[in-house]
Amino acid sequence: MAVTESELEKYLVQVRRIAEHRENGAERKIKQIYKNLTEDLNSWLGNCYAKYAEDDKLDFAVLRQKGQYARFLEEVQLKVDRIYPELKNTVEELIDTTYKVCWHGMYDGVTKSKKVEDLHKAFKASKAITPEQIKAAVQNPIPKLRLKPILERNRRQIIGDIRREIGVGLSNGDRMSTMARRISKYVDGDYNKSMRIARTEAHRVREVGFNDSAERIDRIMQDNNSDCRMVKIWRNKKDLAVRKTDKANHVDMEGQTVLADEEFTLISGAKAKCPGTSGVAAEDCNCRCRASRDIMNDAEFYAATGRHFPGYAAQTTKTPNNLNNTLQNQQKSDKIEKSEIRKELEKSGIAYNDVALLPKTLSSSEIVTRLGGGDMTSGSCSSLGFAYIGNKQGYDVLDFRGGNSQHFFARNNNIKQMLNLPGVKGSITKVEKEAGDTAKIIKGLEYEKEYYIAVGRHAAIIRNTEHGAEYLELQSPKSNGWQTFDKYGSTIATLRKRFGCRKTADRMRIGNRSVVFEKEVVLMEVDSFKNNDEFRRILGYINTALNEQKKGAMGSVK
Repeated sequence: MAVTESELEKYLVQVRRIAEHRENGAERKIKQIYKNLTEDLNSWLGNCYAKYAEDDKLDFAVLRQKGQYARFLEEVQLKVDRIYPELKNTVEELIDTTYKVCWHGMYDGVTKSKKVEDLHKAFKASKAITPEQIKAAVQNPIPKLRLKPILERNRRQIIGDIRREIGVGLSNGDRMSTMARRISKYVDGDYNKSMRIARTEAHRVREVGFNDSAERIDRIMQDNNSDCRMVKIWRNKKDLAVRKTDKANHVDMEGQTVLADEEFTLISGAKAKCPGTSGVAAEDCNCRCRASRDIMNDAEFYAATGRHFPGYAAQTTKTPNNLNNTLQNQQKSDKIEKSEIRKELEKSGIAYNDVALLPKTLSSSEIVTRLGGGDMTSGSCSSLGFAYIGNKQGYDVLDFRGGNSQHFFARNNNIKQMLNLPGVKGSITKVEKEAGDTAKIIKGLEYEKEYYIAVGRHAAIIRNTEHGAEYLELQSPKSNGWQTFDKYGSTIATLRKRFGCRKTADRMRIGNRSVVFEKEVVLMEVDSFKNNDEFRRILGYINTALNEQKKGAMGSVK
């Protein structure tokens, strides 16, 4: 029975299991190679001590006296050298087999998909793998990670380490058991390195096999003018061991979606066709991430990424007819009375970029994925908040435009004018102690309802939950999404450190009186912007082309 496109990744999971079974077999073989080496070295050591040791001790003087010192070191090197051809063959065989399994597995999965069944014959005709492909996969085109040089470097290092330890042991006149432990320490270290190499290489070639196959399949789709393309999505293991450091962050890579012939952009700025292939050791070594695959049309890809297939932008997005009709009616109807804020925007000289409807409703997490990123402007928190509201209401709007657009929507007077739009619900509350009084306001908000808040020197989307208040981070280069207000220890502390709120009241002495300068907390209900065509028009002054967004790994929270 043929599988649907939604089952493609399920099929590939089974292929991965087959490849991982091969990997487990190779690991068992590597373990046996080093076990044999350890036994061989111990046996040889035992014979040497039996022949040459005095009181179970061996030193330079004894070996030199009996003319055995040079041979002692030479024998160590020979025994280590003997394992490396078998080790190299084991890893290369693993790479070869894994590549073939994954290459053919991708083809088999796609040729079971109904979505491109008209191309099944073309796929089958192009399924063969050339010897050149296998050679390229085994050798690894990334210079710093080539298998042969790595194994050769490890071989030289273990020999050098063991020779040095033997020298120390002979200087000390070690007993046989002590000398064995010295040597065993480095054998175990080399075993761990070899296992790491095997796992890293198996992971790399597993991903490369899927990727090379998917790229060829995608090329067939394009050559045959298919409406669909192969797409890849970065997936991590979703556990606490997923790396998130200054050098590599695979937590925030989850869900990044690109076309089959494109590269992923890692948070560090490195590029990779698939996990394990960036050429950066911190990103690749022991990486457990994978790229899942799907077959998408342009509308599905646009909903997932906010961009069209290359060359497709001039065409109409494949949205349902009722959505297109709604958009056309909205664009034709300009009888709505202009709000004061729109009048000011029209005079401001800020470029206008019309806002379309999204092909489908997006969840909060999906909006965060398409909107969030390291802020490379001077601070786009307010306009980002409105862009989020727009996406929640079904509008296709992006931000990080910076410049006059950012500054306009950051001004407190303009923020407050949004409350005058038809149907928008909210409030402006005067407070004395900015942090403490705002914390009380947040605590009293209706559970699970989202609000735009502007207070202190920051604006964000917030919500109150049974487990405490949360704010939406959209400006981080590393970790965007809902954050607890306890992040900095308490709600008040977070309001001070992230929102820039004052802890104490600002006072001034006027005559005999102490006057308190009150601050304002602006709140707006996100859902109250629904079906607001005037708001959609205002968003056109925020909306930013995908390739013009000023965000990325070099940006920061502001």
